[in-house]
Parts: sequence; C-alpha cells; structure tokens
Amino acid sequence: MLKFIKEKFRQIKHKFAFIYFCVIMICFLPSALIMPSHSFRSAIVTAIGVDLDKQSQGVEVSVLTISKIDKTNMNENTKLVSGKGNSVADALINIEIQIGRKIRMGHVGYVAISQEVANTNIVDILNNLIITNQLPNTVSLVMTNQSSKQLLENANKLSQSSSFKLREVIHNEFNETFTKDTNIDKFLQGYLSPIGISTLGVVEILSDGTKGIDSNSSSDVTNSQNQENSSSNKPKDTQSIICLKKEHAVFENGKLKFVLTEKEMDGLNWIVENNLKKIFSIKDNSEQTITFEVIKQKVNKKVKYVNSMPTIKYNISLVLDIAEISNGINKKSSLIEFSLTEQIKEKINNKIKQEISYSINSMRDKKIDVFGVYNALNSNPQKLKDFLNSLSDQQDFLSYVKFEVETNCKLVSNK
Repeated sequence: MLKFIKEKFRQIKHKFAFIYFCVIMICFLPSALIMPSHSFRSAIVTAIGVDLDKQSQGVEVSVLTISKIDKTNMNENTKLVSGKGNSVADALINIEIQIGRKIRMGHVGYVAISQEVANTNIVDILNNLIITNQLPNTVSLVMTNQSSKQLLENANKLSQSSSFKLREVIHNEFNETFTKDTNIDKFLQGYLSPIGISTLGVVEILSDGTKGIDSNSSSDVTNSQNQENSSSNKPKDTQSIICLKKEHAVFENGKLKFVLTEKEMDGLNWIVENNLKKIFSIKDNSEQTITFEVIKQKVNKKVKYVNSMPTIKYNISLVLDIAEISNGINKKSSLIEFSLTEQIKEKINNKIKQEISYSINSMRDKKIDVFGVYNALNSNPQKLKDFLNSLSDQQDFLSYVKFEVETNCKLVSNK
C-alpha cells in the first residue's frame, strides 16, 4: 500500500512539473522570442570625453561606441556620439536618446577631460560616472590640451586607419612606463588624502608636432620627416598628431594647479618605486657618452626626526643594462669590455641627486607635495603633528624637510 501511494505521488509530481513548465512557456516564450537581444539594446562605450559647453554653461560629453565588429579580422568599428546638458548625467541621457540604446561602460579604456574642465572640480564628474553609470574606477584618466571631443575624433581616425588604439597606448604609457599612476582610483585617493594632491597624464593634439601618432595615416608611426615625404597632393590635417607627453598635470582638491615638466618628472621618477622603464645617459672621464637602461629599480625610504625636524633618506637600488657607448658621431665602443667602475657609479649617483634636487626645489617653490612626502612622514603621526605645529606656514612644510639620496647600482650583464 505504501509503495502504491509513493508511485502515485511520483506520477502527480511529474505531471505538476510538466504543467508548470507549460504555463511558463505560454506566458513568457512569445515575449522572449520578439524581445531584442541585450547587445541590440546596449551601446558599448570604449572612451569618454568631457568638455565645457560655453553656450549653455553646461558640459558636452562625447563617447566612442562600437558600431560593429569586422568578423574577418575582429577589428572594432567605432562611432563618435556627443551630447550636451547641464550635467554629465543629462548629457549621457541625451546621447542614449540619440542612439536609442542604453550606454554600457564596462569596456571603457580611458576618460579624457579638457584643460577647461580640469580648471573646475572634476570629482563630481567622476563620481557621476562611477556611481550612476557604473564606470570601473580603474579606467585611465587623462587631460588633453584641446577639447576631449577633438581627441576622440582623432582617436577614432587612428583606430580606423592603423593598428593603433589610443586606449591601449595610454594604458601602456601611463600605467606601465611612467611612474605616477593616472587612473580614476588613484586620482580619487589623492583627492581624499590629507593634502588633496592628485596627478594625471597629459595627451596633446599638436598642430606642428615633430613626434606623435598621425591619426590620418595608415602607417604605424609618423614623424615630421615621414610627413614631409608624404604625397604633396594629400590634404594636411593640422590637428592630427596625438602625442603622449612625459608630463603630468597636478591637481589640488580636484582642480588643476600646474603641469609638471619633463625635467621635473625625471627627478620624481627616481623616487617612485614602480618605474618600469627608464633610459639615461652620463659622460665618463674620457667624454664617452654611456647610455643605460634601468632593468629593475627598488626604493627604500627611511624617516628620522632630529629636534622635531624630519629627514627622509632615499636608498635607490638599480639594476642596469648598457644600451650604447658612443665616442661621437659614428664612433661606438665595445659593450663587452665595459665595466661599472667606482667613478662611473659616482657620476650616476650625482646625476640622480641633481635630478631629484631640481624636482624637490621646484615643488618647494610651488608648495605642492607630489613625492608622497606627507605619507612618508605620517609613518609617525605624532611626530608629524608636532613638526607641522612648529611651522608658521604648514603648506610650506616641504621647505623644512631634509632629503638624502644614496644610489647603489650594478649591471645585469655585459653584452
């Protein structure tokens, strides 16, 4: 009897499951069949640019969206779309109205802001993109000397005419070559720090540049000589050269203060540890020019207080490789016979000290800490507090910090 009841219950359960399945199919299958795909309802954005709209006193947002993907070589075909509004949110809604799709920002490679926008507080813009539109905070953030819309236009031409994609170039240069991280997360961390200092990479559109990437050229790399050798019948775009500068824009409390020059960056690059690529040259006693490549760099910081005055000692360890030794034009010396003598080590040490000293003195004049000095001193909060309280102008604390630099270097190999 019990076995019979179990068998009947199993049959009823199977029938109920089948009936439930049929009800689900009848209710939802027709709408699922006619519903457009998720990709059709979404616009995948690969880059964002933000400019000021002087007419409406609002903003203009430009985006590069993927219009289609070439199935033969899987290349992305992107289209530039712009929208204006009183805020970034308004502008993005107007873009969605134009394209008839919801913007998706999971694939954004970089966000570009114009220098005019940088002169305002850009934190509200970033918060809107992150919180409202779910932009990843690891996206690269750069400033451009002209309009970001112009930059995106040139980037779009570049991706269509060559193998280059600007988002890949930016990621490589600013996140793998230069020492200062230039993404949204690092910018906001600097903004929220006690001193409120952040930095951004700089991308320029040059009208008469001698180096950069020509967005109108199908060749990979262009320079002034390549342009002069091009056909004279080809119309010249005077705003087609995209150049990633070895400079960084410095922000205080979210607003642009100044741009670090390449010379100021040289000194900064020795102090920050995550420097992945650097080439420098010195001259030895025989006036040979020796060019080194930094293979590995390690920086140790030690802070000590004497009578409430701090001293930071940087111990820089370098593993070097020889790139070139030159006695003059067309005169090369043997790399195999080269040895890292004490005299050459001293010249390297002096060069690094001079570059760091120049950058520190420049930042002292501007009363801006881009070296992370405050964070280093904050390893002992009470002593830092006593030090700052002893100053008449706490913003000028860099002028009272003593710096010491010691360099140790060795060769990775002799070629």
